[in-house]
Amino acid sequence: MNHRFPNAAVLTLLPALACGGDAPASDNAPADDTTPGVALLTPGPVSDAGWNAGAYEGLQRIGDSLGLRISHQQTLTPAEFDEAFIS
Repeated sequence: MNHRFPNAAVLTLLPALACGGDAPASDNAPADDTTPGVALLTPGPVSDAGWNAGAYEGLQRIGDSLGLRISHQQTLTPAEFDEAFIS
């Protein structure tokens, strides 16, 4: 079984956790352009009840608990992944 994708997802999201400030995120503060964000690229739908769904659920929890902007994009080909990762 290949566990590279989940490890890559965790390693990609980990730096966002390290960028937190001293003050906790306010639940009432709206996200704006200055709010740090984290994105998730998945090779399939987040409704797959598998790795993609778990990664997306983690993304939502990161957004909720840390007050970060979140973004998700499904990529179908390696070229789409590269393009989305750069943008």
